[in-house]
Amino acid sequence: MDSQCFMMEQMLLETYFDIIPFHIYVVDVTNFEVLFVNKKMREQYTDIDMSRPCHEIFYDESRPCSHCKIKQLTDPRGNPIDRLFAYEYYNEAQERWYQMHEKSLAWPDGRIVKYTIAVDISEQKLTQNQLAEAHAELALKNRDLRKRNELLHENVRLREDMERMMHHDLKGPLSPILSIPDMYIEDESVGEDVRTAFDLISRAGNEILEMINHSQSMILLERGTYNLKNEDFDVLDQLVRIAAMLESVARYMEIEFSFTLNGKGLVYGDTLMVNGEKLLLHSMFSNLIKNAIEASPKKTAVLIDASLSENGFIVTISNTGEVPKEIRSRFFEKYATAGKNKGTGLGTYSASLIARAHGGKVTLDSSAENRTSVIVSIPQKPAA
Repeated sequence: MDSQCFMMEQMLLETYFDIIPFHIYVVDVTNFEVLFVNKKMREQYTDIDMSRPCHEIFYDESRPCSHCKIKQLTDPRGNPIDRLFAYEYYNEAQERWYQMHEKSLAWPDGRIVKYTIAVDISEQKLTQNQLAEAHAELALKNRDLRKRNELLHENVRLREDMERMMHHDLKGPLSPILSIPDMYIEDESVGEDVRTAFDLISRAGNEILEMINHSQSMILLERGTYNLKNEDFDVLDQLVRIAAMLESVARYMEIEFSFTLNGKGLVYGDTLMVNGEKLLLHSMFSNLIKNAIEASPKKTAVLIDASLSENGFIVTISNTGEVPKEIRSRFFEKYATAGKNKGTGLGTYSASLIARAHGGKVTLDSSAENRTSVIVSIPQKPAA
């Protein structure tokens, strides 16, 4: 090959390497002499001493690099083999990651060379490492979540066991409350007032017993797996009976009850037949009416209105006083209370669960000044 052809071929190779936007250098495989660096490389290494071997210039190593592929790129006679090596390498001198592509060939002047294309992948590596760390952190959190779930299930099981034992223990003290009144209710020698009082005690005791027997229902309500046991009953009568049970609490607070049906005062014989689970609704209305009593200032009234519409029945329980603004948005959440000595925050929460189980809802109306209304809406199936 004459010198002009040699120069032309080398110029074409160098031009080709220069237009590639990655670091490229060419070294003699016998002595590691740097024969060429492309434009991208020259921009980084502005004062390359071509008399030094490549491992000193680019990698700050006193001897050939451990990652060098020259031996794998030539045969025993030192001739190039048709093979491309690709691997990742961390340059400690630059603190950068590179994807290295290396191959051997015959340089135009006859020497056997290795060319290296180094692609900077530091940003990709950083992202990859961050992703790996995120996956590791997520795996730890998932493991922690599984442990928490296992602990939660265990706590639920213990809670159910404890409630079963508590229910069993509560039934013992109820026995005399349920049995003794019956001895006097039918005894005509006892005054009418005494028999009426014992009848109220008996009814209250039986309702407490029913509540104990069915309090496990609250757990199923929270899970959304409760099966309603609907029946037809007079909700107006239920509301009046609940008020009678709470009479002693209301009397202490000097609270009066006022009942209306469709916004009008009650008359003898008024009823409002509805369909739902009587025991659950009894518990719900008991909690809401008791809350209204406790939230009322002394010498005021709790107003209870029942009505029937095309969509179902509505019970509105109103009392004087306002729910604090910071509580209103979470009034029906678990443990939401207005402060010390204001209850556990479970009454309104359980009311919301019971209404939802019936396909209805409980809402808070604080629009009127110094007045709070809790509105229960329960849909009804149309008559067949």
